[in-house]
Amino acid sequence: MTDAGDMRLFFALWPPPALARRLARRAAGLSVTGRPVAWPRLHLTLAFIGRCGGDELADLTARAGAVNVPRFDLTLDRVGHFAGPRITWIGCADPPPALLRLAAALRPPNALDSARFRPHISVIRSNSATVSLPMEPVWWAVTRFCLVASGHNGHPGAYRTLSHWSLARAESHVAGME
Repeated sequence: MTDAGDMRLFFALWPPPALARRLARRAAGLSVTGRPVAWPRLHLTLAFIGRCGGDELADLTARAGAVNVPRFDLTLDRVGHFAGPRITWIGCADPPPALLRLAAALRPPNALDSARFRPHISVIRSNSATVSLPMEPVWWAVTRFCLVASGHNGHPGAYRTLSHWSLARAESHVAGME
């Protein structure tokens, strides 16, 4: 077992393989240069935690277990670009409230990621071309989130899912039924 202090941690939504492959195909069709992110690595980061020790890992796990956010549908319908890190991304023009609540619930006060949450999936790295355009929508029924370790000794690297949690099922009410 790797010491938690050696890991960089983040909470994420991980698309099912068929959806990840579809997003990778969309990215390949964008006509921009750069290094495509391999489909098994595609994810939407909810909160980047950074390096973390065992006590902090227990707190993160407890925080995640207490989340009470319903399942939601995510419409990925935008392509954009972050100039600083030179990343082309696929995201949503109108993030669902449940996604925003989930990200807020998972972001600890001391998290390195204190900037405003902008939900996206990085699809191309090392791209200097500015891209911002609508995209034919891709729908994702989000049912769970996970805690992921990246790399070793504080350096980026391979992803390993440490744990995952299901989102709450929506209660169904039928009018007139008792």
